This record gives sequence, structure tokens and C-alpha cells, in this order.
Amino acid sequence: MREDPVAMLIEAKTQCLLESFANSHHPTYGLGTMTGNIYDTAWISLVKKAIEGGTPTWAFPAAFLTLLRLQKPDGGWGHSDSGLDTIANTLAALLALQRHAADPGEVDAQELNSRIFEAKQFLDTALKDLNDLLVTSILPVSLELRVPAMLELLEAEGHTFDFDRTNLTRLQKKKLSKINLDLIFSGPQSSLLHSLEALVGKIDFGGLAQHKVLGSMLGSPSATAAYLMYSPVWDDEAEDYIRSAILNGAGLGSGLVAAGYPTTVFEWAWVTTNLLRNGIQPKFDLLQTGEPIEAEVKQHGLVGFVPKACPDADDTAKALVALMLQGKRYSPQVMVDRFEREDHFATYSYETHKSISTNANVLSALVLLSTDDRYQAQIEKCVRYLCEEWFKCDRMPRDKWNISSYYPTMLMCEALISYLHRWSAGDLVALSDDLMRFQIPITLFQALIRTIRTQKENGSWGSAGSAEETAYALLILKSATSFSYTEKIASEVNDAVRRGIEFILSRDERSSTDDQLWLDKTLYAIPTVSDSYIMAAVTAGETATPGNEVAVIPSMLVEIPAATIRKMAGFFARLPSQSKTPKWVVEASVVEALLFSYKLKHLDVFSTGKALGEKYIKFAACFWTLANNSRPEYLLSTRIVYSMVELSVGIFQEDDLMERDLMALPDSASEAIADYIEQLRHSTNGLCRDHPSQGRPTCERNGEARSVLSNVQRNIATWIRFVLDENLATTKPSPADRRDLQEELRMATIAATHQAKGHRSLHNNITNGHTKEHSDSPECATPVGNGQSFFTWLHTSAVHDVKSAVVSKSLICKLGSAEKGDVFPTAREKYLAEKLWRQISVEGRLWNDLGSIERDRRATNLNSVDFPEFSSRQSLEADGDVRTQLRLLAEYEHGCTVRCLEDLVLILETSGRRKLSLYLQMYYLCCEIYSETCVMYQFGSTTAM
Repeated sequence: MREDPVAMLIEAKTQCLLESFANSHHPTYGLGTMTGNIYDTAWISLVKKAIEGGTPTWAFPAAFLTLLRLQKPDGGWGHSDSGLDTIANTLAALLALQRHAADPGEVDAQELNSRIFEAKQFLDTALKDLNDLLVTSILPVSLELRVPAMLELLEAEGHTFDFDRTNLTRLQKKKLSKINLDLIFSGPQSSLLHSLEALVGKIDFGGLAQHKVLGSMLGSPSATAAYLMYSPVWDDEAEDYIRSAILNGAGLGSGLVAAGYPTTVFEWAWVTTNLLRNGIQPKFDLLQTGEPIEAEVKQHGLVGFVPKACPDADDTAKALVALMLQGKRYSPQVMVDRFEREDHFATYSYETHKSISTNANVLSALVLLSTDDRYQAQIEKCVRYLCEEWFKCDRMPRDKWNISSYYPTMLMCEALISYLHRWSAGDLVALSDDLMRFQIPITLFQALIRTIRTQKENGSWGSAGSAEETAYALLILKSATSFSYTEKIASEVNDAVRRGIEFILSRDERSSTDDQLWLDKTLYAIPTVSDSYIMAAVTAGETATPGNEVAVIPSMLVEIPAATIRKMAGFFARLPSQSKTPKWVVEASVVEALLFSYKLKHLDVFSTGKALGEKYIKFAACFWTLANNSRPEYLLSTRIVYSMVELSVGIFQEDDLMERDLMALPDSASEAIADYIEQLRHSTNGLCRDHPSQGRPTCERNGEARSVLSNVQRNIATWIRFVLDENLATTKPSPADRRDLQEELRMATIAATHQAKGHRSLHNNITNGHTKEHSDSPECATPVGNGQSFFTWLHTSAVHDVKSAVVSKSLICKLGSAEKGDVFPTAREKYLAEKLWRQISVEGRLWNDLGSIERDRRATNLNSVDFPEFSSRQSLEADGDVRTQLRLLAEYEHGCTVRCLEDLVLILETSGRRKLSLYLQMYYLCCEIYSETCVMYQFGSTTAM
């Protein structure tokens, strides 16, 4: 009988766990399977020990020999795919080489000098990238303090480096502003002890012995090495700790040490939780390892990654969950008291960056341990923080403890689903309506969809084809699968899970660089934790089947009608731009749009008491969600995409309201409106305050006309406030980008008055019987007789009236920040961007008019084909009927738009601004989807499918 490959994998991984724990467990120090790193190894190689009556000797010579063995041909140390690691590693290693050059012992002095030269050359090049890396990378622990400290030590040795230190200095100042070095070590343990080497020359090392844990400075070999080097008294216990880290840790006696040793709580809590949550019973030895951890929780209510070390919220929460899964309940109150902040939970005091994974673990603990509503406020705080972090991020969120975006996403999904489980069972009360019906469903649904969307062809996830990272993704899918909503999406989830498990089963052995996902002072792997995630991923059963309690949870939050999904997906799948988009992605985009519409249906910009029709709102939302999901490389920020949907819906509300009111005004009112807009533009708040009109009086004395004018002015002020304040509430664009949007708003509003004048002129022509014989014919238009050419009209008032450039410039405001300056900083970029906005507007207007010829004619609205150029005999004979002529022009302008976009994208890509490039490409795809909808279906604010 053929053996079950999953069962075989579980058995093999179980054996590996047992062997790892047995081999690394020390009766005094505990567990420590974290992989080794160059940085800490370099620091311990710097330690010299005084010999009574003799010359001080190198205390740990094996560490230095390991450094020599691991230097790469390019002169650096570490893996090239982690720029920050290679810089930190090489700085520390160069310091070790330079110190050993003065006392080389048995090492050849000439060889050392050659190695020093190569390391210095490597750093001269690598440090040129540091300024950018500090912005684009997840920062390792205290890097902003450790790198400046090593640079100072190297400068004292005669090594100087010329590179841009702007971001390094900024981050260092920010970190130091949170700490008082005079007081930090006078109270309880501080997490900064783990990076003590960063404080050489800044604090007195003489009084630090009281803070030792198992002889170490918070479980850090490098920090403990600095303590030994700079303490006035030699500490035998600290020396014993480093020797144990060398013998029992990652290097198993080779001289290589890890960034953290031991890691008892971390390994026990994570492994135990992963196994028990998924029905795998840990062996007795593992449960026994937890006894001292339980004792500490019982005594103090808190624990760190090592027993008796500085406690943190992450390890405490995970330990509480691990104990609860064994039926041992302990109160989370001390954790709440110590780590709760205004809008989140901190991992440690004095931390610079918040952690999604910590807050997800805290949420899991609070949900699991709650027996009443005592922690309801804290649960809601965690849920809100997690959802807001999800909404802010592009693709998936990043966390400071693990470089894989799937790790925080996995923990977040597990925690949110855990809450929903207990809420649906009646054990916990509901959170706020906005969370329950909007943020939670969107977060879980998008996590599910984006995980599927980013799976690789071989079934894995992540950049390195890691089995552990693939396990994270599988656990996301299995925990959130109840939010599939449709059979097609559910089928895609099951297929992704199958392929992911097949990939894991195909990986026979772990290499030395596998699963370097975790972040301390450098990247590291931790095999026991990795194996437990892999075991959990291949074991975890499907969490939702039709009819079970998990499967019905989404419908308890918000109802998504299957018929609506099928109808909308069927329409959008037929659009030319979506010919290559998988059908399940189209369905997922429709579901996402429907989830957005829960909140959008309450949007009433002008307080009219009636929002747009729900069907229209869903379509408007789907333009954006479909564009964002159509390409796996997009999947951009939910917060920005939702705000753009909100703006789009607001524009149609504004169109619907203003079109009627402007049509009711006489032509002479245009000047009064223009004056009013100028007043607003020059007001204190810059287009944000509602002012009574003090402009020139109109020639009309009719009271009704004055009332309409007043109403129009009030609505203009409301609209401008909405666009510039409410819709930009979460952003702070540069002053120039904001002014650009203000000016576009002004031109769009004035253009609307010109369009209304054109509508009135057209209406008068028809009323007076001009070209009446052609009014019902789709082949011939009713020409406009105001003397303005079609080209001039199209490139002035027509393109401003469609407000496409308002949308474009609002997006730019949301992508920029006052701190970083203008999104497009150069004259060339500004010109090309402005050209692109105009081009998108022109093209969009043509497609819009092509799809609304009949509707505009019935409503006597001005359309492109109403210009005499289209109805001339020569045009009709050369290019066909007016519809064909307009299509030809739209296709021509489409080609022009594509070329404009390509030119700007090329500049952005070559200058390293891929994120902005992706946003622009996604935005234009959204415009294409809208234009295609206009042509295939007469789409407008007064129509719905």
C-alpha cells in the first residue's frame, strides 16, 4: 500500500524537531537553534582576555578563523541579496581584521592586510547604496545605532568612508530621541541591552553586571562581547556564556555564533502553538521544556525570548496561547498593563517601529483568554490597528521581525478568524460596525486573494522558493478560505493549496541559506520553528465547508448576492482589457467592489439625502478593484484605491447635481461663478471655506435664478472641501502638488459652466427647429453653432469637464508627501505628467461620448458628434458615419496616451521609482476599463445596469 507523503513528512519533521531540541538543549542555557551570523561572530572575535603575568590573548580565536574562512571573493561577508546584512557584517568583520592586524598571532600579517584592503574596497562601494537601503528595507534590530557606532570605531582605526548619511543620521536621531542613556540602565532591563555594542563610548559599562541574563547581555553574543571588552572587570560568567554559544549554538564549536542565544521561549512557544493549533500533539520533551516558562508566567505574568530576560509582548502573548492550548489559562492583564499604547501594543519600550505580528499575537491571546467583555476595548484596538495597517500597505504588509510579508499576514488572518469564531459562537460581543462590515471582511478577503495571486508557477511563495514561506501562505489560505464567496474562487484556493503542498513535499533537505526570513541584527533561520510551520501547513484541514459554522461567518458580516457577482463578472469579463485576466480574478474584483460598496452607499457629499444608485456605485468601485487585481504586480494600497473609488463616486454625485443646477442658470451667471471660485482660491484655507458670493451681480433679477446661483456656489464650496480635505484626509501632499490639484478643480468647475452653456445652446437649436430633420438619426448630429472648433472645445472645456485630471492629480497627492517633496520633481517629469493627464482626459472624453451618443441626444447634452465637423459631407464620405468617425479619433488618441505613459514609466523605472510606475499603469488600466464600459454600455450617473 502506498504511503501517505504528508504523513511521512510529518514523521520526518517530528524526528528533526526532537533531534534539534535534544542536540541544542543545555541544562543551564536552554534551547538555541538560531542559525549563525558573521556580525556576532566578528564581535566575539574582538574579545581579549588578560592572562595573569602575561600579555592579553584573543579569548575566542575560533571565531576569527571562521571570519577568515567565510570572507567572500568580493571582500565582503554575507549574502548579496541582503544589502544591509552585508554592510553590517563587513563593518564588524573589518573592525576585527584591523584589530587582529596589530596582533595577528599565527595568522599571516600580509594576508590580513590584503583582506583588510579588499573589505575596505567592498564597503566603499556598498555604502553608496546605504541611503536608499535604509528607506526600502526592513531595518534589523538597532541598525540605526550599530552602524554609526562601528563607523566611529573604524574611523579611530584609520578607516573613513565617503557616502550619503542623510537617512542614517535621521534614523539615529529618531532612535536616540526615545532613549535617555543616563537613566535607561538604572531601572529594569531594557531591550537596548541586546545591542549594547552600539553604545560603546556613550555609557559606563561598569554598572551593567546586574542586568546579565544567564551571563549574557539579553541573549546577545555581540552585546556580551562588548560588555567583556569595555567592562573594567573581567566577568567569568559572561565568558562562559559566549563559550556555550559557540559550543551549543549554531556553529556547534566551529566558532560561528548566532545573533541570539539561547532562544528557549521563542522556540518553545512558537513550535508548541503551531503544532497544537493544527492537531499535532507535541512530544513530552517539548512540553517539559515549557515548565520553567510557565513558572515565570505564573510568577510575573510576562516573559521574554529567554526566561528571566527583558519581557516583551510578542513572546508573552505566544507563551500565553501555547499554555492555553494545553488547558492552562493565565491572565493577560500584566501584558495589557505593560505594553498597551494609545492605538496599538508595543513589543518593547523605546521601540521605533510598531509590529503587526506582535499585535496579531496579542489579539490571538486576548481572544483565546477572554471569558467576558473585560478586554473588549483592547481587542477592538488590535483589530483596528491590524486592519488599518493592511489598508495602508501595497500588496501585503511588512513586519520588523520577519522579512516575509506572508508572516504578518498569516498571523493577522489567524487572529481575525479566531475573533470571528468566538463572536459567531456568542462568546464575544461585536466590534464597531465599520470593523465588522467593512474593514475585517475586506482585509480577510484581500489577504486570501492576494496570496493566491502571488503564488509562483512551481507552487511556492516568496522570492527564494522557501518551504517555510510557502507554509505561511498555505496557512493564510486555510484560515481565510471561508471568505472565498464564490465556487470559482474557492476552487482556486483549493488548487493553490494543493500546489503549495506539492512544492513543500518536493523539498527534500534544507540548505544553509534556506528560510533566512527572521530578523534580529541580521537575517537568520530557526529550523525548529520553520519545521513546525511546515508541519502545520500540510496538516491543517480545510477550515470551511458548505454549511459548517466557519463557512457562514462571512454572510453574518455582509451579504454578497451570488447573482450580482455572476452578472457583474460576466459583463467585465467581456471587456477587451480583461481578455487575459483569469475569470476568478474578475469575480474576486467584483466581490471586492461589493465589499467597498457597503460603505460607499452611505456617501452623500452634498447632503442631499439620496446617494447614487447602489448598482452604479458597485460598477464605479469595480473599475478600480479590477484594475488593481488584473496584474499580480499591482495589488496596491487599499486605502488609496478606496479613496479613489470614493472620489469617483463623489464626481458622479457632483456631475448629477451641478449639471441640473447649471442648466437652470442664465449665461450671465458664469462670470459670478468664476468670481466666486477666485474668492475661494484666495481664501485663508485655500479653496476650503464656504463663502457667500461677493462677486459681480448677474444681469438677472429673477429670484429663482438667484436662489439657484446661491445653491450652486454653496455646492461648489462643499465639493472643493470634499476633494481637498475629506478625500485627502490621510495624506499630506507637497504644497505644489496640492496647488496643482486646486487649480485643476478650478478649471473643472469653470468648464462645467461652459458645458452647461453649450447644452443650453444645443437645446435652443433643437427647440427652434434647427436641423430637426436629423434629430432622430444616429448617422447625423445636431451641429453646435457657437463657432468653436471641435478640437478647441475637446482640448479645453470638454476635457476639464470630465474631471479626469482631477482624479489624476488627486492620486498624485495621495502618493506624495510634503516631507519627500513633489512626486514629479523635475521640469521634464512635470511636463510629461501633465501631458499624460491631458491625454487621458482627451481619450476618455472621446470614448465616453462614443458610448453616449443616443443618451446625450435624448437629454440634449452636448456630445462630440454635435460639432459640424462630423456632419459635413466630406467627413461622412471619407470616414463614415459620426460614430465611426469618433471611434477612429478615440483609437488614435489611445495610441497617443499609451506612448505618453510609456515615456513617463521609462523615466520612473530607470530612476528606481517602480512603485509610482505601477500606480500610474494601474490607474490608466482603470481608465481603460471605464472607457470600455462607456462604449459597451451607456454608463453614467443617471444609469445603472
